[in-house]
Amino acid sequence: MQHIKSYFGKIESILGARKSSSKKAKPSKGFISPEKKTQQPTSGKDPVELIADYIEGIREARDELMKAKK
Repeated sequence: MQHIKSYFGKIESILGARKSSSKKAKPSKGFISPEKKTQQPTSGKDPVELIADYIEGIREARDELMKAKK
């Protein structure tokens, strides 16, 4: 159980660092929006960072869904 807590702690620290280091702006829409770039292959990422990416995506989707329900 201790290993799971430490693993989850690492993921939370990665997500916290990402959240504090970058301010998210609303993506541009329409004609003047920048082209969407494809993501680089994830083969060079640490497995913990890969899981953090998935968790971040799930949390963002959940937040958008909760905002849409209001």
